[in-house]
Amino acid sequence: MDHHRAPCGRNHIVGRAVKENQILQLISREEVCKINCIGIAAWAYTHNRDLLINKNGQHLIKYKVTKDVARNRPVSLNPNHTHFLLIDDGLHDKYGADTGFRPLVESAINKPQEECGLGVPVVLLALEGGIDVIVAAKNAIQHRIPIVICEGTGRAADIIAFAHKHAKNIGTERCLSRLHLNILTDRISHAFGSHGYVKNSKKMEDVITMVAACIQEEKLVTVFDMTGDSDDDLDHAILLALLKAEATSPLEQMSLALSWQRADIAKSKILNDTVAWEWSSLYSCITTACIKNQVDFLSLFLEHGVIMKEYLTVATLRGLYNHASRNSFLRTFSGRLSDRKPNDRIYLSDIARIVHALIGAHDVQLYKYDRRLKACITLIMTSSCLAGTGIVHSAQEEYLQTDDSQFGLLTTTGPNALTIAKLANPGMHFDQPFRELFIWAVLNEKLEMAEFFWKESEDAVSSAVAASAMLTQMARLYKHHDNEAQFEEGARKFEQLAIDVMEECHNTNEDLAQMLVDRPYSCWGGKNSITMAAETGNQRIISKAAQNALQM
Repeated sequence: MDHHRAPCGRNHIVGRAVKENQILQLISREEVCKINCIGIAAWAYTHNRDLLINKNGQHLIKYKVTKDVARNRPVSLNPNHTHFLLIDDGLHDKYGADTGFRPLVESAINKPQEECGLGVPVVLLALEGGIDVIVAAKNAIQHRIPIVICEGTGRAADIIAFAHKHAKNIGTERCLSRLHLNILTDRISHAFGSHGYVKNSKKMEDVITMVAACIQEEKLVTVFDMTGDSDDDLDHAILLALLKAEATSPLEQMSLALSWQRADIAKSKILNDTVAWEWSSLYSCITTACIKNQVDFLSLFLEHGVIMKEYLTVATLRGLYNHASRNSFLRTFSGRLSDRKPNDRIYLSDIARIVHALIGAHDVQLYKYDRRLKACITLIMTSSCLAGTGIVHSAQEEYLQTDDSQFGLLTTTGPNALTIAKLANPGMHFDQPFRELFIWAVLNEKLEMAEFFWKESEDAVSSAVAASAMLTQMARLYKHHDNEAQFEEGARKFEQLAIDVMEECHNTNEDLAQMLVDRPYSCWGGKNSITMAAETGNQRIISKAAQNALQM
């Protein structure tokens, strides 16, 4: 949310960000989160407000924006907003009608959903500004909303920053010494003296009282020095302020850190000894990190003990595949193989078909049975046999709940009831989750993440050979595709990784190294690494294997 006034200062920066987001939505192949920028404006202080009146609501209003800004005169709405809330207090040509309303809106947005709020963390950003910024900061603190003060931008921001930095705790209050109070008074007089804020005036007393209110909650105030030499960015300061919000749970804090791509803050401020994490609560964050290609977060989660085998179920992996964008290679090639629409739901049986089409091999049972047909019950029965228990497993419940049209007839009562034994399903977790996530990353063109999962997987050589083969075929199939060069580069990278591992193993133990390349892998249809390399014409890997064999 922002003020409505003509684009300048903070409004100009926010407006530019909104414009860039709108352009990205038009030109990007990837899904881009839409930014909504809400302007709160005083109706009586809005220039050309009569043009906004639409009595029947059946036609669009043409509103002309003027960039002229005159003191104590209405101004145009800032065009770089997506929505406006216009506040009418019955007064004309008077600024400030929105001042009391704004904190109520922010508080409602900030409240947890269980308290009838939106559960969206809110922070007030103060850059420069007049008395209205001091009022807004005071209101924010009173509503327990954190504020970030950009010191060095002048006027109101510098006044609040000065008071905050020099305040001392005396009893239950934070106060300024007489010396610092005199300096504060001089600064206010220098900034706003032309508006009547001079020493010993009622206006001066009022503004000092408001500044004092701004600094009472020390933990809700973050000062960022815009002129300093710190390596920290403004986004770091804003995120730290958001993390201070009392309404923010540890999981919400982690989601914020993910959104801001700040794994460093997640590590130092969230994943610490003060919170006893139930790792299953982080599964949604792991999914987000995968989708957003945030390898540093995945590394952090693993470092702190997340077990990926418990995380990755059939339903979870299927969900990851269905986040592929409409124009991605995965959806385009899937549509070509099965004559489906780009937005049709993807099942793991579709993925098995794609991998087989690319390299001629893929054989993982849990992929085969994940399909549209009601015969998916085969998956349940197979898994229950693997489980050998009569306990309903959370992975099975998740699987049954992910597609209502698929499992509408599968119940636990009546003539079509499934037995408890059929529902028991620990087998719906993958034996090698990193390998499955590795394949997902390759097919979704997330090559940095693919390399991360490859390093964590068990079968380094065969997986690297398979990835090189898949990417080579992807480049051949989609000549002149936007990502053709990326496919080719990725194929070369995984080819080199396979060769490097073969060389390292050969230098360590020649016999075991030979067994490694000769070993057949059931997941690749019983083929070994050399066979896969030969079928896709990878001469470098074949040559390396032959060279190692001759040196034995």
